[in-house]
Amino acid sequence: MQNYSRSVKSHLWSSRTFHRLSAIEKAVYLYLLTGPVTSDTSVYLMPLDQAALDVGVSIEEIERIIKHFEELELVVYDWDEEEICVIDYFQFGTSPIGGLNYEMYSKDFDKINSKELIGYAKESAKRADISMAFFAALQDVYPEICEDDYPIRATEKTAKDMREAAKRGRKKISERRKKVTGKEEVKPTEKEEMSPELYDDLPF
Repeated sequence: MQNYSRSVKSHLWSSRTFHRLSAIEKAVYLYLLTGPVTSDTSVYLMPLDQAALDVGVSIEEIERIIKHFEELELVVYDWDEEEICVIDYFQFGTSPIGGLNYEMYSKDFDKINSKELIGYAKESAKRADISMAFFAALQDVYPEICEDDYPIRATEKTAKDMREAAKRGRKKISERRKKVTGKEEVKPTEKEEMSPELYDDLPF
């Protein structure tokens, strides 16, 4: 997921683990959060030779740092596929809460050969705000996951979808009652239209 703006949350600098890293290790970790190969899914292909070139150190040094990060449980690296998952990407980097659509997240997941790494992203997402678009892409990989286990933040589009779905649900209820009673039902207020029990028709 290249060519998108990424941010680093300021509380990274107060992290005890990050604070104890050497200067070059801090640079590499920041590279993992913001580099040109980074994906906002937290899982992406990261060849060591590319990382070494971008950061300006030897491949041996990059290998040493990645192994150290693994010991600290900052990353999980698949040495065969050269793919990485940054465990706290959503905590310290860009959270998947908006701006990118389902197709973008899904495309990035499709590029990953190691399903185990996506599994780490699945668990990390439980501790971060995520969008419905990200959840839907994740559910393509793990159909068994449940919305209730994730802090899905309602975006403006999600709220609009919910309003429209509630109206469709209210219309169906009204039509069913009219069929039973033969009477026209009084048009509900906007608050009534948004009643939670009408969300069964949600499009996600």
